[in-house]
Amino acid sequence: MIYQSEDLFLHDEAWKDDVVTRFRNPMVRQKLCDECLGDSLKQTHFFYSFCHQEHFQNQHHLLTPLLIYTNIEHQLQQDVIEQPFIIFFDQQLNDSGQKCTEQLVWDALSYVHQSDPCTWPAYLSKHPMNPHHYYFYFNGVALSIQLVNCADIIQQPNNQLILIIQKTSIQQYNQNQIMKKVS
Repeated sequence: MIYQSEDLFLHDEAWKDDVVTRFRNPMVRQKLCDECLGDSLKQTHFFYSFCHQEHFQNQHHLLTPLLIYTNIEHQLQQDVIEQPFIIFFDQQLNDSGQKCTEQLVWDALSYVHQSDPCTWPAYLSKHPMNPHHYYFYFNGVALSIQLVNCADIIQQPNNQLILIIQKTSIQQYNQNQIMKKVS
């Protein structure tokens, strides 16, 4: 399910606490995120979900929280709906190897795209900017999606993968597509 950072650690699974704690501060320091995302992380304002190994066999477990995240704007204040959505993957899922896990994530996003209740606008490119940063359109909302390996953040051997999803404007989406074509 999807949680808000204000509800952080109200559950009893220790690996979740550890992952969130190890992830937040180094990511902000390393500037691996844009300024808005960095501010959200510093203030611990974000939505999050956890993907257990057994859940990932059913790609619907990514679809449901993403539907909730893209629908919250009808229920919450503006400053809350700007918060990023971060999916932490179970370390056991990652033990199969990073490349294999990354492929599972992209396969799950493909499933999400196929299950999208809205159609992808014809004028928006479906091709990723690079293998780790992608602009995605889901449920009528433009999203920036970034797949991050914790080892890049915390500078320690770790195969923990994190999927960062943030709402973006169509203008920003289009600007990034134009910049991609120019470079």
